Amino acid sequence: MIPISHRSVAADGVRLHLAEAGRGELLLCLHGFPESWMSWRPLMAALGAERRVAAYDGRGYGRSDRPAARDAYQVDRLVADVLAVADACGTDRFALAGHDWGGLVAWVAAARHPDRVARLAILNAPHPTLLQARLDDDPAQRAASAYVARLVSDDPMPADALWQATFAAAAARGLVPDDERAALLEAWARPGAIEAMRHWYRAAPFDFGAGRLAAPLRVEVPTLVLWGMEDRVLLPGLLDGLDALVPDLTLVRLPDAGHSVLRERPDRVAASLRAFL
Repeated sequence: MIPISHRSVAADGVRLHLAEAGRGELLLCLHGFPESWMSWRPLMAALGAERRVAAYDGRGYGRSDRPAARDAYQVDRLVADVLAVADACGTDRFALAGHDWGGLVAWVAAARHPDRVARLAILNAPHPTLLQARLDDDPAQRAASAYVARLVSDDPMPADALWQATFAAAAARGLVPDDERAALLEAWARPGAIEAMRHWYRAAPFDFGAGRLAAPLRVEVPTLVLWGMEDRVLLPGLLDGLDALVPDLTLVRLPDAGHSVLRERPDRVAASLRAFL
């Protein structure tokens, strides 16, 4: 078993909880909604003997700080956190991986900072330009994304309702370890925690039909995209046109996985990342 160490690091006006395993070149991992660094434990176990794998609780999540203001979760601030964590790890160039919302942040970080991000790995996270396009022109994707209206509303969201909507089915399949379930529920119970996580959606740079992304986001670094084709939230149509925005693209479709591809097919994800890195 690869030991995992924990510490708190300073970022853009917040302190973030960071978990690290292994030694060598850095792979920095960004989790999705409403998860934590713990979703990356299978990758830490698989790759920690070969490289340094680090994952942190995004602002608003887990043991990281939870600013109350919505503007504290704008994508510029989230990208600044990525670079601050890499700095705290003592590295100028690093590989970056992201799933779900973490993947959206990773897309932007790689596009804006190719001098820092050497390689990019994406797990079921749409390229922001293509997400906005599909929200504008694809009724099926708009319907699949309808849940966002609840998240950006002011309606209260109890922790038990959030669990049922996100992890209950996966837990019933044995895909959420008991200690992770306990840690998630404990984190969500902290004052302001669920609202802070919802702010990621409220401050997002895309919207339903509003076209808030002004220009196509081009990613020049070598990029691996792993996509569970049974994803019912982010549909496979989000891959259409990706090669035009990402010239150095390796696309791996997993027909027997859904949105939680790292939980469902950890061995396949680890093998693909090992080959890519």
